Amino acid sequence: THQVVITHEYVQSMKALGTPQGTFAAELLDFFSTTYGEMLGTYGGPLHDPCAILAITHPELFDLREKRVEIELHGEFTRGMTAVDERPFVKSKRQEPNALVAYEPKSAEIFTRIFDAVKAAPFAR
Repeated sequence: THQVVITHEYVQSMKALGTPQGTFAAELLDFFSTTYGEMLGTYGGPLHDPCAILAITHPELFDLREKRVEIELHGEFTRGMTAVDERPFVKSKRQEPNALVAYEPKSAEIFTRIFDAVKAAPFAR
């Protein structure tokens, strides 16, 4: 998801829709990008949640690979972190793949899908 990063141009394209949905999306994306950017010293932030949904609804937008994924439960500094076993070999049943992990997101297409969804959203009063 860190390869799918919001830009000023994308936020402006949402705002340019001139709809309440476009304005809301632009303000939401801008707030997130500004807040996230303050930590990194630059504008922009990754689209974690939309990528998670799109990996399920539009898996063709990612290179999905079978991997072993575990949640670290005991580390003092790593507790709660997700660990993906990237080793190309399997030694035991415990190391067998248990999840699909998304790589190489098609960023331009992801942004287009989100933009099109916001553009098509009906206005609710």
